[in-house]
Amino acid sequence: MWTINETLKLQREYELLGMNVDQIASAHKRSVDAIAQRLKYEGFIEKLSDARGYKMNDIVLKCDDQVSDLSGPDYVEDLTEDVSDDISTAVSTLSERINSLVARVEKMEQTVLETNASIGLMLMSKKNLKAY
Repeated sequence: MWTINETLKLQREYELLGMNVDQIASAHKRSVDAIAQRLKYEGFIEKLSDARGYKMNDIVLKCDDQVSDLSGPDYVEDLTEDVSDDISTAVSTLSERINSLVARVEKMEQTVLETNASIGLMLMSKKNLKAY
């Protein structure tokens, strides 16, 4: 999601400072395509090919390189291990939170029982006082 400040910064960098989309993408930690799309959306350019430094072929080549990097067996194995570790951590954290909630509920149940007992004793005492 683009904030107003980020959009104003984008406009300043593109129109006043003359930065190209690659430089702006680095500054905003966004993709070149995201920068070009935002420039078009905001009306700073008419079409994507108008964006300074934007080359669709470069983006396609970069995507192809990234896909080929992702398809190797080492990457898949590393990714599988990372996902497995993330799942184990999430399950462990969830289990701890559930145990904590169970303990809190049990404590609340005990408090309710004690409160009921105290109210019962108070009511019995009140009846006994009226009897005198």
